[in-house]
Amino acid sequence: MKHGVTTIRLDDLIEAALTNKPYNQQRFGREVERYTRRISKARAPDLPDDLHADIAQEALTLLLKAGPAILATDTGKTALRKAVLKAVRIVRASFAPPGERTRPSGSAKPAYVAAEDVGRVVNPGDPGRSMVGEGMNRSVDFDLLPDPQGAVAIKQVEDRMEVDFILGHAPSLVARSLRFIHLDDEPVELVASAAQLSRFALNRQVKAFLSAWRLAA
Repeated sequence: MKHGVTTIRLDDLIEAALTNKPYNQQRFGREVERYTRRISKARAPDLPDDLHADIAQEALTLLLKAGPAILATDTGKTALRKAVLKAVRIVRASFAPPGERTRPSGSAKPAYVAAEDVGRVVNPGDPGRSMVGEGMNRSVDFDLLPDPQGAVAIKQVEDRMEVDFILGHAPSLVARSLRFIHLDDEPVELVASAAQLSRFALNRQVKAFLSAWRLAA
């Protein structure tokens, strides 16, 4: 069993960075990059890989520019997630092919709606938060509406990162076994046999780690 388990997470690192508390800058940059890239890949899989690096930089800039005041309404991770989604729109608009309209301008109205948005039902408060333009030229920007599919993808990213974080502190046998069982859907008996343990002995080791983890959390 490993000792000295640290439970510092991305939320803690973001809060420290925004409030000028001591923090591991290398770890902060690495975790922000990992979180940002996974969300941007889920939200904008069509963009080339180098633009996802630009999105990560843009998101970090937006987050730091928001400053500690953002923590009054959002957790650090929530603030970063919002910054990533905004960064995706900024980078996509900046690198749109010549002649491709990314936002309605002047008296122009959107010429079409993306196929995935046809027939979409929005919550009553969403359009007011998703309007662009002024006066008679105001219109709904569907990129700014909450995206149910994107939310699911982001939740999956966050869940997988949480699992990776926890298993990163587990003994190697426990971490490997749990990955096989819960991520690869391998039968418990087969995983235990490969580890030269009975399934009961493996279960005891898993329970011992989880008990220690809950106490450390």
